[in-house]
Amino acid sequence: MVRISVAQYLSPVAKKLHTLCLDNSPHEIKNVEILNALVCGESLNNYNLNVLFIAVGLIHIFVVSGSHLNKIYKLTCITTQFMEKITHPKLSFLLAQLQIIFLLIYCLMCNLNPPVTRSMMILILLTTLKKINLNLSLTSVTLIAGLICLLIEPRWSISLSFQMSWLIQLIVMQSYNSISRNKSIIENFAVYLCLIPTFNVLGFPSIISILIAFALSGVVEFILFPLSFLTYFTHKVAPLFDIICDKFVTVLALFETYTTKTSAHQEQIIQLNWFIICMLHTFLTIQTTQKYREQDSLT
Repeated sequence: MVRISVAQYLSPVAKKLHTLCLDNSPHEIKNVEILNALVCGESLNNYNLNVLFIAVGLIHIFVVSGSHLNKIYKLTCITTQFMEKITHPKLSFLLAQLQIIFLLIYCLMCNLNPPVTRSMMILILLTTLKKINLNLSLTSVTLIAGLICLLIEPRWSISLSFQMSWLIQLIVMQSYNSISRNKSIIENFAVYLCLIPTFNVLGFPSIISILIAFALSGVVEFILFPLSFLTYFTHKVAPLFDIICDKFVTVLALFETYTTKTSAHQEQIIQLNWFIICMLHTFLTIQTTQKYREQDSLT
């Protein structure tokens, strides 16, 4: 059976942009591997760091992911809205296209990281649908984006990182529809519960470690990630980045002993993950349909 992979045709360009991103990072800093992971989507080559982040359940947010791309997208939206105000309104479509091109370039710079590519596809679809005044539910957009990604690269069907990013988004969407209070806490627990199959392959963290991950995940998302970009473009803050990374790794190492290791067959885990993704899509579609029917009945 012949499988056509669009990603293979884009791979040479992605590798060149990825290499360019790595070459321009400040190599003189101590934690350049963490910087490259957060900014350029480079895999962690440091075995000890890789094992540590897996053990404490933070590996899924310590690399460039869909959530990181969303933050970049929000910054580009602010820039686009500002440009629309100071330029002619007819240029809004052109600005939207430039925004999409920027996201595509960054995705290629991350070497077509599967979670980043999936998130980019969602943002492109949402931006395009908004400009042509076509309304689709986020559940439908998420499904379409995921299927397009699998057409681009069929091998991502066995990518745990691709599945994890898809699962996390669906869990957050489900939580948003169902939870009224303490959303962040319950969302985090829901994420870890649905990622149990994946963690069975990577090394499932204990309950204590999960609680620690909840407390420290914000450090990565709201401190280290923005600081990594600032360090990349302004090398003067590199010492601060090194200090925070060292302290963060030291704290994580204190809790590594509370983690446990389990084993499972990856093929079975991948099949179970796809089953969970299908079930979540089904539930979200039913919820969305009921919501639209209730709105129609009120009107």
